[in-house]
Amino acid sequence: MSKSIRHERRIPELLIALNNIGATHPSRALSLKEIADRLRMNIEELEEKLNELLKIGYIGKIKIDEKEKFFLTPVGILVALSVYS
Repeated sequence: MSKSIRHERRIPELLIALNNIGATHPSRALSLKEIADRLRMNIEELEEKLNELLKIGYIGKIKIDEKEKFFLTPVGILVALSVYS
């Protein structure tokens, strides 16, 4: 399987995971460390994936108390939930 195909499959998995842990609104946004801890992911790998998702508009980023936090956008939620249809 090519790297791009594996990568495309991982994006919905990450979106689903963010949905499952409740990062679905700016008021429920989580820091990089919080997400990494909950998903048991390497912080550097997670940061790279989150930046890709930011670029395509599936997640948003806000700053609270000098900490960057991430959440699913409405489009990201739709993509995450479309896996089930």
